Amino acid sequence: MKTETPPKKKARTWVTATIVVVLVILVAWVTQTLTSVEPLTAYVDQVAGGFRIKNADSYDWTDVKFILNERWTLDAYYLKAGQEFPAPYSQFTDEHGVMFPTRAARVETLVVETEQGSYTSRW
Repeated sequence: MKTETPPKKKARTWVTATIVVVLVILVAWVTQTLTSVEPLTAYVDQVAGGFRIKNADSYDWTDVKFILNERWTLDAYYLKAGQEFPAPYSQFTDEHGVMFPTRAARVETLVVETEQGSYTSRW
């Protein structure tokens, strides 16, 4: 003969399951919100010896990092709305401190990464 689960135990199981589902949804939403990166509005020009990068957004950029060819980086930290930033090739270094080899390497991509979003230029 099959025994039935008491009503209190059924209610607790249902409440526990509901709480778990709500927590999973909440964690997924928070993770998506914190990791979503919006596109920035930027102007990137190659000029003699490097780049000229302009924050074309109506808001300031913080925690700014430029990534050249997915290897060499340059930190700018902060760019005001409308501000231009000169980024000479000689300022880009890899994780070992090696400068970008201007004569041997070809510029393929420049990524602007900030707390507000990112922008990618390709050549």
